[in-house]
Amino acid sequence: MNNRRGDLNLFHIFKAIMEERSVGRAANRLGLTQPAVSNALNRLRYVFDDHLFMRTPDGVKPTQKALDLWPKVHQGVDMLTATMFPPEFEPALTTDTFRVAITDALRSDLTVSLGVAFFQSAPRAHLQFHHHTNMTSGLALQNDEIDCAVGMFPRPPSGLNVTPLMTDEYVCVLRKDHPLAGRGLTLEAFTASSHVLAKPSGIGSDTIDYWLALHNLNRHISLVVAYFADAMRISAVSDLLSCVPVRHLNESTMTELGLVARPLPFETEKILFKMVWHERTERSASHSWLRDLIVAKLALSAGEPRDP
Repeated sequence: MNNRRGDLNLFHIFKAIMEERSVGRAANRLGLTQPAVSNALNRLRYVFDDHLFMRTPDGVKPTQKALDLWPKVHQGVDMLTATMFPPEFEPALTTDTFRVAITDALRSDLTVSLGVAFFQSAPRAHLQFHHHTNMTSGLALQNDEIDCAVGMFPRPPSGLNVTPLMTDEYVCVLRKDHPLAGRGLTLEAFTASSHVLAKPSGIGSDTIDYWLALHNLNRHISLVVAYFADAMRISAVSDLLSCVPVRHLNESTMTELGLVARPLPFETEKILFKMVWHERTERSASHSWLRDLIVAKLALSAGEPRDP
């Protein structure tokens, strides 16, 4: 073989001639003129120092050198084509496994709607739900342990892609026979009460306490739990108040636990939920499909009214 780099397009032409056994038919298949294909064949002959194809009454016949090259050229061209022009992603056919971390605040909204939509679109694939915290999800994304995460992410780790999803707000949840349930919840009553605080992320300041601190106020937090559901159950059997995002509330659960929700007596900054994923999956067709599905399900959920 001559010590000269060959044009990759030449191998596409070699493959077409090999499969068509005709320079003319190869030219038609590739959308090229016959002289252009003949010129490419001459270049291949020079590169490999062999005729490669001999003329016959019906077209051309490969030489032994061409037959020896064929398996590697065929495989190489197909692999290169698949890499440069991957087939369109088809959810119904994929058997991939996807891993999504979801914050507790959206778990009741998203797990069911996303899970059902995922199964309907990709019945042969697998979807794993992971618990989200701002700290653990950032590390899990960097370590390729999850594919994307949905949460508040007040300060997303560097090197990750972020898109805003939806906003929410806190309401105060208390048992329906609580002394404060029958009258308007004032700021004075709120700060004088004892609270159970849910911190799904485990770290960082609560937006409510941040607002109180800005106004030289505070509240007594008796208990800190990891899940909003636990905070609500504690409020159901005690005088402790809990503050829960509106999207987390479920009418049947509120009724079952004997809880009511009241607007906060002050206005805090809105909760902004985001989706975060690693750069390595940015251009993946399958992961783009999953992210679009998450956005669609949350957009639908956000359009459903919730009574605090």
